[in-house]
Amino acid sequence: MDGTKPFTDQARGPAPAATAAASATPARKFAAGLALALTLAALGAGAFFGTPFLFWAWHIHRAGAFMEQGLVWPDPHYSDSLPTSVNALALGHALDQLDRAQGWRPRHFHAYRLRARIFMALKRWIEAEQAIARARQRAPLNPLVQFDGVLIYEQMMAALAQDAAPLLWPRIKAHPDSLTAPAFNAICEHPVDLTACDYLYDDITLPVAGLATEALTWTAPFLGIRGPQPVEIALTLPFDAHALSYIAAVLPENAGPLPEQAPLTLQLRAEGEADFTTISQRHFTAGDSQKGWMPGFASLAPWAGQRVHLRFQASSQAHHMGWGQLALAQEADAGAIMARIPQVRWQEALLAGNFRSSDMTALAAEAQNRGQTARSQAWARRAAFLQAEGR
Repeated sequence: MDGTKPFTDQARGPAPAATAAASATPARKFAAGLALALTLAALGAGAFFGTPFLFWAWHIHRAGAFMEQGLVWPDPHYSDSLPTSVNALALGHALDQLDRAQGWRPRHFHAYRLRARIFMALKRWIEAEQAIARARQRAPLNPLVQFDGVLIYEQMMAALAQDAAPLLWPRIKAHPDSLTAPAFNAICEHPVDLTACDYLYDDITLPVAGLATEALTWTAPFLGIRGPQPVEIALTLPFDAHALSYIAAVLPENAGPLPEQAPLTLQLRAEGEADFTTISQRHFTAGDSQKGWMPGFASLAPWAGQRVHLRFQASSQAHHMGWGQLALAQEADAGAIMARIPQVRWQEALLAGNFRSSDMTALAAEAQNRGQTARSQAWARRAAFLQAEGR
């Protein structure tokens, strides 16, 4: 025994621990690489999804700060309270911030709802309605968003009550010589058989286009034309007639489909001018005869107070196309509001919010107990409609 290790010990090769470390190295490298890749992916996903939220939240915060400077709420602030503008410049800055917020999260409803509230404070009801419509598209089940729509349509109705626009046809009927084409007796007024008339004036009930609740309809006096020969009217516009509002429609008749892109055109020619100017045109398609009333209005401001000729022209040989609820409005905004038929859209918003008449009745009683008669009456009107609808 000379102290040297046996031959067998020298020939065994590397130690077991070294062998295990060497054999585990590729697996460990793969696991470390996978962990690193997952970590980077998580960080990337967080940046991708989190960055828009952070920028959106920042712009919402900035918009809220400007709104605090620009509008005030009544004190106490109830669910049906309306904001009032005190600083239009600050509200303009808030709108800029909301534009940026919408760019980061276009599918979220909150920025659109805040826009609606700013326009409510500014009493710009058309823009408020457009903003809340976008919010309703993104949050159709949110009752607060739906109730904002209720309030906006109520304010539209109040605005129309202050601008009682006269219907156009009774004005023409009182002065038959103002109808230059066709002859006055060629227009069938309230006919029994619509198919026997190329020109008609009758009360027509149709659904209102754009409503989610198809059962809601509106009855309006309708000036309809079948064929290419127009109706022409000569009249002196009142000095305060700034718009002509209407709701256009194609009567759903058994006459086959409409031709593609059938136009419905309204033109105007001032006294002494040679040519007509198109002031409104709507192109109907084959499916439009099922949509019902569609809103529209034409500005008359450049010709207010002047003697003008109005030409109403359709294009279908088989369908009555025309204009319902033709009315002269004192303001262009009033004309646009009239064409929206806010009474029906108010009903739709109440139904879409799944509100209950019992809740509205309780709120009416609470407001009455507080001595708030106008608020109580408003809640009672909402309750009465919902009760009539079985809600």
